[in-house]
Amino acid sequence: MNKKSVMVIVRGLPGSGKSTFATSVACEVYPGSMRQGMISGVFETDKFFIDSQTGEYKFERDMCEYAHNWNVAEVYRFCRDYPEVPCIVANTFTTEQEIKPYRNIANIFNRKVIVVSMQTSHQNVHGVPPEIIEKMKDRWELVDEDYVIYDDSQVESAIEELARKITNRRKKNI
Repeated sequence: MNKKSVMVIVRGLPGSGKSTFATSVACEVYPGSMRQGMISGVFETDKFFIDSQTGEYKFERDMCEYAHNWNVAEVYRFCRDYPEVPCIVANTFTTEQEIKPYRNIANIFNRKVIVVSMQTSHQNVHGVPPEIIEKMKDRWELVDEDYVIYDDSQVESAIEELARKITNRRKKNI
């Protein structure tokens, strides 16, 4: 039997609620899945910059490319090792080119890709300077998206609908 799980790609500018959305979807799909503040199946390049000793976020600009490659490798390993478990990747993904490595992984492991674009605005917890966010806005590309969330009133229903879609897909594969 050909089993197919999903890869959810959550994109948005800093402070748009990507991490919160990704975590909420994972918790909805797997109630009680929180373990020491980490959720299995949720991937973010920002996690590379979290100090394992202190839990403090320490961004290093010169390590960005390495961090992105690390995240791609982590997603690849997860999709290979847990073929039936949904994978959720949350990053800025301003261009289709930034999404492409993840689409390739999804293709290799026969996963349906669901793209969510977060257009909401919240606190920028990593302190990304406004001028950097403006540069990200300038290079923002429209991509084929399944969900676009423009305001907070849409978040809860999108989480529930997406979780239902993932859960139904998993039941069909079992």
